[in-house]
Amino acid sequence: MQPHFMNKDGYCSELDYYKISYLPSHTKNSNFCCALLLNVALNKFIMSFFENQNIELNAIEVACQNRKAQGLPLSDLTCSNPTLQGYIFPTDILKNAATQYFNSRIYDPQSKGQLKTREYIAKYYTERGLKLSPEHIILTANTSEAYSFLFSILCATGDNILTPAITYPLFEFLAEYQRIQMQKNNVTQRTKALLFVSPHNPLGTVIQNRDTEIAKFNLPIICDEVFAEFVRDKKLLTPLGVYYPDLPVFHLNGISKMFALPDLKLGWIAMNDLALKIYGERLELLNDMFLSANSFVQAALPAIFEFGQEFKNQMVQSINTKLEQAVKLINSSKHLKVSLPEGGYYLFPQIIGLKETEEEIVLKLIAHGVLVHPGYFYGKIELKHLILSCLVEKQDLFNGLEKIIAGLEF
Repeated sequence: MQPHFMNKDGYCSELDYYKISYLPSHTKNSNFCCALLLNVALNKFIMSFFENQNIELNAIEVACQNRKAQGLPLSDLTCSNPTLQGYIFPTDILKNAATQYFNSRIYDPQSKGQLKTREYIAKYYTERGLKLSPEHIILTANTSEAYSFLFSILCATGDNILTPAITYPLFEFLAEYQRIQMQKNNVTQRTKALLFVSPHNPLGTVIQNRDTEIAKFNLPIICDEVFAEFVRDKKLLTPLGVYYPDLPVFHLNGISKMFALPDLKLGWIAMNDLALKIYGERLELLNDMFLSANSFVQAALPAIFEFGQEFKNQMVQSINTKLEQAVKLINSSKHLKVSLPEGGYYLFPQIIGLKETEEEIVLKLIAHGVLVHPGYFYGKIELKHLILSCLVEKQDLFNGLEKIIAGLEF
């Protein structure tokens, strides 16, 4: 029987299928044949994916490259890499964890991830008010993989997920990779889930209670909470599953931002009871197909959680201090207005009294030696905005802000 993905509307043509069907008999119905079928399907799909995207450099990137080619300085206020901004997780904690792991290294893959690792993550959510067990946790390599898994089990080709009007641009690429749509207006008959980011990136807003209108949709909820530790009021850390016990809720997080460890690649999906009941087995099976989460990092997570809290708290306090000071400086400009966010480490200042487009303003600022992102990178916005990161090292951040204020005066 022809595999379900081999149809005239799918990833592989009938000709490709029959070519594979005439492989030597020893390969038929074998893992090799299945892998080859899947490889053909994926290759065709990924070619289609990139063919539908404009991958040419935009004017902003071209301007940055030209400035760097001329040997001119450029303050980058868009950086989201903590390891480039002085936030280095304590090496001794990782070394000790590595020593323990490699002294008794055995590969023992688990479909949901290592039990002890999941126990620590479940405890983390229980302390935040959502009582979970290790069975509620699925370990992934990162949140992008977690999104792909959830899109796969929640949606069929052509379905959509309702997202905020202003949101992280990566979602559009992940959606197209799964051949679904990101819906930014109303729920339709093909809407299969609601996606929230709390704290929001880049607005910094935090969901603090149950919304009866949201509940009426009776749809699963995906909540991206990678900035959960970066809130100004710890009371705002309540997981969304607490507010919606009657809906399937998937919480996505990881150690990339929480502990400034983007290079160690470990994320997770934390399901509430209803999500586990309805989708748990399918999600576990899908995760077991890939087993992408690195065994060493899984083994190191208990030590990271247990001994890395002081580092995390210092990092959060450092960023919050920069946010407060940056807001004061930005608001001293007659052309900018910004409020202190509830969470996250981005600022989203509104541009006031300038006729140029966001892109024209950003290009002008690049010419003055500072890079920020235009608001349209994150969606269609009525008013003009800039986006900048307060993860940036303090001196570079405030030097860059001074350049912005001066550049907008011209």
